[in-house]
This record gives sequence, structure tokens and C-alpha cells, in this order.
Amino acid sequence: MNLEMMRLSLWPLGNMAAPEAIVSGKPLSRETWLRDVFGRSIEFDYKGRKYHFVPTLDEIPAPFVAGRIGLLSRVLENEPPDHGLEDTVRDRWKAVAVLLDPRAHEDGQKVAVEFGTGVAKPFPIFSSLIRHINGQLGPYAIEVKPITAASSFWDFVQKNEGQVVSVTFEFLAPNMFGIVDDMDKEANDLKKYENAKSASLKIESNEGLNLHTKRVEQTVNYTTRGGGNIKARARHDDFNSDRTATRVRVPEDPIGEAETPVSLRSRIARALRYVFLND
Repeated sequence: MNLEMMRLSLWPLGNMAAPEAIVSGKPLSRETWLRDVFGRSIEFDYKGRKYHFVPTLDEIPAPFVAGRIGLLSRVLENEPPDHGLEDTVRDRWKAVAVLLDPRAHEDGQKVAVEFGTGVAKPFPIFSSLIRHINGQLGPYAIEVKPITAASSFWDFVQKNEGQVVSVTFEFLAPNMFGIVDDMDKEANDLKKYENAKSASLKIESNEGLNLHTKRVEQTVNYTTRGGGNIKARARHDDFNSDRTATRVRVPEDPIGEAETPVSLRSRIARALRYVFLND
């Protein structure tokens, strides 16, 4: 199974005091709400077509959540020879796995979405699902960003050393990162004091930027671990971190399970352990 990694950022909306947002006298936590949302079937639109998210409710190792996004297509086929090889149209469903760690620990609220099955690209299709969820006006709003390797940005810088003329950092006010450097503290302060949900920092120089500074390194580390996005422009090249999501390949079961509905659920469980527990 091949997966792309993303991270969810959540912030409370104005209806946190609504009855459905209160559990045992306390506001609904991000983790509890994510478990509830991704524990239900959801129909949503993407590029004018209907997609379905369906949770996988059994054989999922605690404390994770999983499901699949599926698309119905109609395929022109033929009947067997004893039916004259007549044309016929059959319904066919294709699906991708969605794996979620909903916990609010330092490296939590991560998502892994399968790619390469012919359904859709992971980030656009999952972003459409998130937009649909946000449209239901729940107690939280969700922002999803790819998790990327900081090395992808530095490879671009090295390739275009002295030629990078513009870098834009778009980052989200965090809800799960620890305060590990000045960048995290700055983003937390923006959220705490200005009630900001996102911010943007753009640096430019027609003479070429010096990007080998502590400030830039901290900002790159923050955004690439799912806290935002980096766009950069060199004289003859460009970079967008949304196009460089981290990919993980889950090894196949050496036993070679047959492709049955039961084994597919087992594959999802195995992928959850591999991605989130390094098992």
C-alpha cells in the first residue's frame, strides 16, 4: 500500500457551547470529534462526481481510525460467448484507504491517504472531503496540509543557489505542536492574542536571497511538518511544498494474503501500525 502523509489542524468555532458540542459538561475535544466525524459514512462532491467515505469499523487497532474513499464508475464490457458477446455496462467501485491518528499529542492528528489506485490524487480528494465536513458547521473547522520533507525545499535551494528571489511561507496557528523553537511560539502567540488562524511571511530580493539562517530553518521545519505551505521562486524554477508530500510504502504481507474483503481490512490495520507505530 502506497500512502501520502498529511496533517490536520483544528480550531473551535463559535458554536462550541451548543448542546452537541458538550460531553459530560465539557467542550467536545478535537480527538473525540474527529472519531465521531470519521466514524460515519459521508457522501461528497469532487470535480462534479459523487464520492463516498465509508469507515472501517472492525479490525482497526486502537487508538486509530480508518476508512475508504470510493468512486462509482460504469464500465463497458461484454457478455460471455454463450450470450453472444453482447455489450453490457457494469458498475465498478474503486477505493483508496484513509488512515487517521486523531490523538492530540505532539505528532498527532496525522492522516495517510492511499494513492495509485486510479481514484484521484490524495491531497485534492481528501481536501474535498474536509471542505464538505467543514460545510456541516460542526464545533471545529479543519485545515489539511501535506507533510513534506524539509530536504525537498533545501534541495531546491541547493539546485538554485543564489538564484532564489522569492519565498512565501503560509502557516497555520497550531493546536498540537509543542513549543520547540521561536517559530512555534510566534504561531501560538498569533493564535492566542490576535485570534489568527493563519499567517503569511514573504521575503524577496532580486539579487538572490540568503536562506541559510536560523529564522528560515525554523520556518521551513514548522511548515513542512504539516503546519503550512512553502512557495518559492527562482529565476528559472519554482517550488511548492504541496507538490512534495511525504510518501510511505507499506511492505506487503510476506504470507501473500488473497485479495478478499477480510484481507483488505487486515491490510489497513497493518498499514496503521506501520505508519503510526513504526511497527
